[in-house]
Amino acid sequence: MKVKASHNRVAADGTVCGEAQNKTCVFQLQLCLNQSGNGCAAAPMKKRVKAHGSCAAVRKLKVKPDGVNAVCSSPVEVKVKTKKKGTREGKCKIVASAKSTDKPPRRDVERVTLVCKPKPGDCPAPLTVGSTTTTTLPCLPACDCCVQPVTDLARCVGR
Repeated sequence: MKVKASHNRVAADGTVCGEAQNKTCVFQLQLCLNQSGNGCAAAPMKKRVKAHGSCAAVRKLKVKPDGVNAVCSSPVEVKVKTKKKGTREGKCKIVASAKSTDKPPRRDVERVTLVCKPKPGDCPAPLTVGSTTTTTLPCLPACDCCVQPVTDLARCVGR
């Protein structure tokens, strides 16, 4: 199970950052089941998967499973307001959990925090790479970056 955010970068810790316009950030979210590439096999599910959290419209974030097929919910607009009259960041925590029909059942819990920053430029800049293809490059001296995605090579430059 994954929570996808369009036009926003989801960090490794499950944080999505947005910059406020008129003291509010709008996040487009989708809840997806049985997505490939996450390291586990698809699980059969029968019950609808819903998200819950501390911000409005999160209850609309739900998806009905289709056996073991990959499926996503329709996009939902979730608004997060800044605090202290637009001077402090606002946050909203979202939790979605799914349970398979396997015996014993497998469980997956996704936690995402939406952060609304009051000033432009406060969010980390997204990676500006045109594609996410993997390229094999010759080894750099004093760097263990062989056979890594091009986006990972930036961390080796400072060594």
